[in-house]
Formats: sequence, structure tokens, C-alpha cells
Amino acid sequence: MPILGFGSGDGVSVLGGLGEHKCPRCGENANFSVKAAYRYYHFCYLLSFLAKRDFFVQCDNCLLAKPVEQSAILAHFPSDRIPFIRKKGWLLVLISAAILISHAVIRQEINQRRLAALAENPRANDIYLANLARVEGSGFDPGSIDVARMGGSAWGAMKVLKIQGDRLVLATTLSAYSEKKRLERSLGLTAKFDLDNPIVLTQREIAELLSSGVIYDIQRRAPPRARGASGGAGAGRRPAPGRPAGV
Repeated sequence: MPILGFGSGDGVSVLGGLGEHKCPRCGENANFSVKAAYRYYHFCYLLSFLAKRDFFVQCDNCLLAKPVEQSAILAHFPSDRIPFIRKKGWLLVLISAAILISHAVIRQEINQRRLAALAENPRANDIYLANLARVEGSGFDPGSIDVARMGGSAWGAMKVLKIQGDRLVLATTLSAYSEKKRLERSLGLTAKFDLDNPIVLTQREIAELLSSGVIYDIQRRAPPRARGASGGAGAGRRPAPGRPAGV
């Protein structure tokens, strides 16, 4: 049964010429070329590797071909002229994978530094996205039936209400989700916070939750613009003399 995307192919590369010689078959003085016939296997034409390689000398006039030893050919022609993509195409896949992995590692490192900076300098209204089942006092007991139905995780958010020294007073969301994506979609739309039952965490505890992955993101939203700011919505204007306001 053929495997989807997997196949094979054949090709011929020209290493160079040997000059003009008399051909034993056609009897003409013709140019002779050194060539390599090769076979390769591939996956989606990119992940390819060489399976077989044979060298031969061929008359350019009648195409008479005579096999020759690899050692005799490569002593005069260091390169077999087989395309790199056919001979070592698998290396391109490894290089691409290494680049993608490096890019992901760098992005993760930058994000970790961003989160650490936000955690070290908290502000009111900061939003901490976390697994509330692992935050003490959040109201989502890891042994509860509801958390068990969500696979042991309760992804929710904590909002900074106020900061008292190194202690943060936070309100947790009333609802939690089994998936991070559902939580992120709910923020700003249906997310409601339990303002009547806040919890208190120290900055050290926040840092530990962040390093352990319980808190996976921190959102800092720009504070609302003050009403009456120049050029902004709600900016007031004094009425003209003798004209009542609003006319």
C-alpha cells in the first residue's frame, strides 16, 4: 500500500567531458561525457535521500554507455553534480526544524522576561491568567466535582484590585474553563469577577505561581483616558457668549 506523500525518482547528472574519441559502436569521432545515474526516495519531494548512484561514460553521438568505477571517476571529478535537494534534502528539513525551534525558544524567553517584569512591578487592574484550581482561596477546589469534570484544571483570571506593600488584593473570575482558549475568549466579554470575596497573595507567591506555570500570562491594559482630555472623547467646550450651552 503506497504511503501518501512518499515516492521515488531517477535522474542523470553530467560530471564533465572526456574530449573527443572514436566510438567503438558508431565509429565516429565523438565527444564522450561522464555521467551519474541516480535514484532517490522522497517524502513530499523535500525530505529526500540518495538510494543508488552509478557512473558511466557515454558517447554523445550514439549514446553508447559504459559503466565505470566510482573511484576512477571521483579521482578526476570531485563532484557528482547531483542536486543537493535530491542527495541531502533531508538536511533542509532538519535546518528548518532547528530554526523554528530556536525561534520558539527565543520567543518564550522574551515572554518570560516580560511576565517577570510585570510581576515585579504590579499595577491595579492587572489581569493574571492562571489555573485557579492551584491557587489557594480561589474557590475552585481541585478535589471538587466541577474541577474534575474539567480535567483537573480550572483556567480563570485574577484581577488586581489594590496593592498593599508586597501584598496584592485580587478578585477571581466567577467562572473557569477547561481550556485556555475559552478563558481568553471570555475576557472582556463575559468574564465577571467575584469582588465580594477577594484573595490576598504576596509578590513572592505570585512569582512562584508564575515560575511553576500556574500563572501563564499577565495582561496589563491601558488605563482609561480622563474625560475632558484634549482631543479625546468627552472633551468639553465653553459655549459662545450670549448662547446657552447645547444650542
